[in-house]
Amino acid sequence: MGQTHARSYESIKNASLVAVCDMNGEAAKALAEKYGIKAYDSVAELLAECDFDVADICTPTFTHLDLIKQVAAAKKHVVCEKPLAISVAEAEEAVRVCKENDVVLFTAHVLRWFPEFAAITRAVRSGSLGDIVTVRTTRGGGYPSSASTWFGDFSRSGGVILDLIVHDFDWLRDTLGDVKSVYARGLVDKGYEKMDYALVTLNFKSGAIGHVEGSWMRPGGFVAGVKVCGTKGMIEHNNVRATSVRICKKEGNSVMTPNPAVYTPYRKELKSFIDALEAGIDPAVKPEDALAAVKIACAAIESVKTGKVVEVK
Repeated sequence: MGQTHARSYESIKNASLVAVCDMNGEAAKALAEKYGIKAYDSVAELLAECDFDVADICTPTFTHLDLIKQVAAAKKHVVCEKPLAISVAEAEEAVRVCKENDVVLFTAHVLRWFPEFAAITRAVRSGSLGDIVTVRTTRGGGYPSSASTWFGDFSRSGGVILDLIVHDFDWLRDTLGDVKSVYARGLVDKGYEKMDYALVTLNFKSGAIGHVEGSWMRPGGFVAGVKVCGTKGMIEHNNVRATSVRICKKEGNSVMTPNPAVYTPYRKELKSFIDALEAGIDPAVKPEDALAAVKIACAAIESVKTGKVVEVK
């Protein structure tokens, strides 16, 4: 993801990529040479020697808080890959530290910028589907490949719930509003090696019911799908069956094809953040949004472990 973000900044006219830092010095050097920028293997040296405005953190989840604290103390604005932190307590501290240091915190919940999901959000907000009653999402593929084993360490990744379907938690909350409570089943602490699965039921404050499925045990490629049902119709998308959005109503069916992306969703989300900084306005994903997504995920994890419905506070 660090390489993806670096490539995105290179195409943003009102931003300049100036340095890369990686504890793997060779990896830092390779990326730096590609873009003609400085390379560091120490965050302390980066902050002491390099002049920049925004630090973009694309590191394993369990390292997020420590890095946010370092760069916020140096008065740098923060982009942090999702999820914001490994726990609610750490996410709350990240929000607090950035606020105390008067720096902007933006968590990269990129699903909001995928054209099909953005189109569904617009349809829901327009009221054309009526009152939303149910929504189903599914997301997953095989077990994540990584140079290290941190994905397989639940204490470091949060498993499929916190690492993967936190995408859906943020998008659903942005589209349908706050979640009141969750009930979840999954493979947390079941001891399966390089496998994880969860099914999370969301009870929205609006009265809508959500079913969110996440899997790291699906062979044959990555699948992402969504189906939203309202009192006036249904809208759905599945990345395997089609790249369009299908709308079903009593008067007939139709297909909506979002404009093909000129830029990637990753470039769009980062451009929106840079533009918000320059305009002095809040970014699209506010710190409270990122914190809320972590709260939903951690409530789901608690529900799996206890077998009970858990309130999202």
